[in-house]
Amino acid sequence: MTKQPRHSQSGLTLIELMISILLSSLIVAGALSVGFTMMNGYRDNREMTLVDRSARVSLEILADALRNAVPGVPDGAVEDGVGCGGQIGVQVTNSTTDPDELLMVYASGGVVTSTRETFTHTSTTIKLTDATGLADGDYIVVTEPTSVEPVKAVIVQIATITPNGSYYDATLIAPNVTCPAIATFTFSPLALVVRAKIARFYIEDSAATGNVPTLMMDPDAEGPEDPEPVAEGIEDMQIAVGVDADADKEVFEDDSTTDEWHYNVAGDLAPGTPTRAFRVTLVAIALRDQSNVNSYIRPEVEDRAGASAADPFRRRVLSTTVEMRNIVGSP
Repeated sequence: MTKQPRHSQSGLTLIELMISILLSSLIVAGALSVGFTMMNGYRDNREMTLVDRSARVSLEILADALRNAVPGVPDGAVEDGVGCGGQIGVQVTNSTTDPDELLMVYASGGVVTSTRETFTHTSTTIKLTDATGLADGDYIVVTEPTSVEPVKAVIVQIATITPNGSYYDATLIAPNVTCPAIATFTFSPLALVVRAKIARFYIEDSAATGNVPTLMMDPDAEGPEDPEPVAEGIEDMQIAVGVDADADKEVFEDDSTTDEWHYNVAGDLAPGTPTRAFRVTLVAIALRDQSNVNSYIRPEVEDRAGASAADPFRRRVLSTTVEMRNIVGSP
């Protein structure tokens, strides 16, 4: 009888199987670790791109407002007929321990017209040659640059506009020029009228902003309107003021308290006139931690020292310099 050949019964032993499973697990774990790291890196870069974009958009908004600040007002002073705050124009509230604040009056939308009759500090209405582009609730700057009076410009708010033959009657919202503290003025017919805004820009980091540092704009400064967020993730705003003290059409800087830039180093005095330029610097911060250790620190900017302690949040610093268009001393 022929004997049948025996088939091989060789295979993996238990030990070999365990080793193969372990090696496979290590390979899969390595691949997952690389993938997880790449995903985290992509997410971190995406967040910093968004933060960077917010800061750039904010800088553009601030720069555009500064370029159009105090329209038709060579001395840069505008009487506040909205909040009875005295003379305003472009005001920097400087701080060496906190973000700066910026208050300014600036042209909005390129709407320009003129007065038809004399306009004084006691007027509650104003006659306009044209009201195209103006609407109820708008702010306007009325200015007469050639006036010999100390007040050459005032900002007021329109309540209603009514056609009246060949011109328009604009009723003003109280307190406007009925402010008891407003300086006296008289503007002749054909005084310049420009649609404008009066706004305060500042940084807020509180429960109202979800404890996220946010660049805010108060659209009527100290008026009744609520502040509006401009961009989240803006941790600091520092503003330096350039004054052409020697009238050489340049602003000299050597990072000392005696150069022509103010608020750029600690110990600077308040700027004088004429103002030639403003340098705005924003520090944008990531909205979530991007390190498991405290690797980053808020940097020193202008006359504000850097933070004393590190944290896990990355930052971007962006800056722009704006030369004034409308103020005496500008290019």
